[in-house]
Amino acid sequence: MIPSRTGVKIFALVALMIVVAVAVPIVLAMKTGLPLIWPILGTALTLVVSSVLLSPYLASKKSQRTPRSYPQKVYELVIESPLASATAFDRIEKLFASRKDVAIQRQNQELKITLGSDYKLRMYGVFSSSGRDALPIAAIVRAQNIDSGSRLEINCSDDLGWFVGKEGKKVMEVAEQKVRETAEQVANVVQRESAG
Repeated sequence: MIPSRTGVKIFALVALMIVVAVAVPIVLAMKTGLPLIWPILGTALTLVVSSVLLSPYLASKKSQRTPRSYPQKVYELVIESPLASATAFDRIEKLFASRKDVAIQRQNQELKITLGSDYKLRMYGVFSSSGRDALPIAAIVRAQNIDSGSRLEINCSDDLGWFVGKEGKKVMEVAEQKVRETAEQVANVVQRESAG
């Protein structure tokens, strides 16, 4: 999941960097007599930094259009909770409320959750905790009220796009672990009677 304005922000940052990298050396060259090679070096350096900033964003956009190169990791649980379905959904929403990279849709007896950011995962990499935490996950929780509370079906899966080579294999290993952990977090939060 990439926020819709991320691309605009990145391109604006790159444009600003190019303007500063060209304008500052020219002004300095005119005022201090520095050689005009500095604007050329500033532009070259800006292009290198820009390509580093833009490559994860462009890769995440490409991954949305390219078929998956690895099978999707899915983890399913069916549990019974002492809570009514509405209360269970409230608890699940509260569990993820502090995350900035979450979208939650609630309709009747179904809760859809999307977590993470493909862009952040590619920017930070799977070997950093920030990258692993940003791994895109989709979860659907379906509830059915029963006499003792509710029965919940939890279906979690990775929402990754296209990856290649050894990095893709490591991402899949992490995806399998994160998908399972997310499903278990949801199950644990609704199986307790007290909110504490």
